[in-house]
Amino acid sequence: MSKKNKLGVTGYCMGGPRVVQASALRPDRVGAAMACHPGNGLVTDKPDSPHMLAPKIKAKTFFAIAQNDDDAWKKSHDGQPDITDRLKTAYKDAGNPCGAEVFKAAHGWCLNDGAAYNKDEAERAWTQMLATFKEGTA
Repeated sequence: MSKKNKLGVTGYCMGGPRVVQASALRPDRVGAAMACHPGNGLVTDKPDSPHMLAPKIKAKTFFAIAQNDDDAWKKSHDGQPDITDRLKTAYKDAGNPCGAEVFKAAHGWCLNDGAAYNKDEAERAWTQMLATFKEGTA
């Protein structure tokens, strides 16, 4: 692979914020990024929240949010925009709109070795990842 080729990065759970950080650190190399059930460390109220790195990111990005992560955010941030809205706004304001959606599954649904596994939603996330990578690394 030459250094002209773009890479795709993915992360699950606590790997979600690392996907954002890698995309911001190497915008010249990361062309696509996908985070599945990235948990509550992706969007925080702190000034160093990973989602605040959006202005540095050029990658085609998609966030697959677990419904219980979204529910927990809403309960603890009454009246504030939800995770998906905050992600979409940060990326749109940076001039690089991302995809973000709450999937009908619990945190950990993509991993087939746990109680939260949801085959249909895992397949849907995989299909989305392939599409995101195809578009971002072409």
